[in-house]
Amino acid sequence: MPTSTSLFISASIKSDLLKGNQVTRFVIVLLDLSRITIKKFFKKNVSFGVYVTIYYWTIYVLLFIDEEMIYDKNAKPSLSSLLRSLVPGDGTNLKRISVSRENILEDSIIHFKKHDYNCSYQVRVRFEGEPAIDAGGPRREYFTMLLKSLVSCKSSIRLFEGKEGRLLPMKNTDALRGQLFKIAGRMISTSIVNGGPGFPCLSPPVYEYLVKGFTEELVSIINKDDIFDIDASQAIDKIDHANAETINSIAIETQHLLVEAGFPHTLTIENKMQAIACMYLHHVITVRKSEIDQLATGLGQLLTLARKYPDLLSPLFVHSDDGADTMTPDAFMAIVKIDGVSPRVVDYFTQYVHDEAERIPYLLSFTTACEKVPPLGFTDPEHIAVSEDSTAVFPVANTCVMELQLPAKHQNYEKFRFFMNQALIMESTGFGFA
Repeated sequence: MPTSTSLFISASIKSDLLKGNQVTRFVIVLLDLSRITIKKFFKKNVSFGVYVTIYYWTIYVLLFIDEEMIYDKNAKPSLSSLLRSLVPGDGTNLKRISVSRENILEDSIIHFKKHDYNCSYQVRVRFEGEPAIDAGGPRREYFTMLLKSLVSCKSSIRLFEGKEGRLLPMKNTDALRGQLFKIAGRMISTSIVNGGPGFPCLSPPVYEYLVKGFTEELVSIINKDDIFDIDASQAIDKIDHANAETINSIAIETQHLLVEAGFPHTLTIENKMQAIACMYLHHVITVRKSEIDQLATGLGQLLTLARKYPDLLSPLFVHSDDGADTMTPDAFMAIVKIDGVSPRVVDYFTQYVHDEAERIPYLLSFTTACEKVPPLGFTDPEHIAVSEDSTAVFPVANTCVMELQLPAKHQNYEKFRFFMNQALIMESTGFGFA
């Protein structure tokens, strides 16, 4: 029989085991403990077949003797633990991407368009004309630039439209034929599982449709900011403000738009809210359904996960209006590890982070090549290592290993602050040995 040691789990260990994929590690520990116990007990007194039989029956008993010891059915998984289930594994599916900074979207489409492309690829990036070795920094910068180019109004390929933070896939037949929305989905998914940024740009009703399809709640989360068509927006305003005296004239004026939106009734005071709901649904979802569906195909396993945990994965796709995704000075300092820095420079740096809170995205980009902490967080390393250089005037960063060297030459805070700001303003794009 297995020893009591193999069956005992303290409350603290149990809590740890319920995180991420540590249940698997727990099972491995049980296997080892039971194997050792059986060997000691039986030694060489039983045949190999009997040994194996006892061994596996022991594992079976250990796994099922107390189901609650391993599984907590009410435990809520964390976002990072869910995403890590999609993270590329041991590097066997390595994908090397070479792109030009000037044509990053166009060059990337070539790679992501290949029929055998798999979002589980582990990506390594090289910017043309730059000798960088991708140990993390170039990859994070690449995906940051790539996802920005997807929504840029200056991009040669337009796939999204609308207000910032409430974007809609654009009705674009050429892009649809070229599978560009599927490619965009692949880019977003690959960025997230490779430690790059998310895509918190979509309008909430688009995300709602992606994860739940047509639901009764869908119309309720659409608002006027989602209506990009000027004629439709003006018609909705008129219908909304219509009264008994104006309803007939407005009905005639907006009839063609209502029919187009799938509202076949004569507009009345009683049904005007139903008419507005039809127009909302038509212009935000129905008219661009093919584009949204193709985007969903490209998102692949990430969307499968989002459909299972829609609220948990929502921050990956939808911008938070309450500022929850904005990094505070205290949150920034929490991911910083200071070592070998004089108290004077530590004070300067701490004060700088608090005084220049609006520059934290630029400081984060300067040190990690990401303007926000990625959905997967930072791993290997987990913290920004901060040191100092007594001869330096400007700060120096290595984005791959996330190191920030502070200029310790300055003897007063104002000079320190000035040269820190200048470094962020003049930050050159491109890597040496990153």
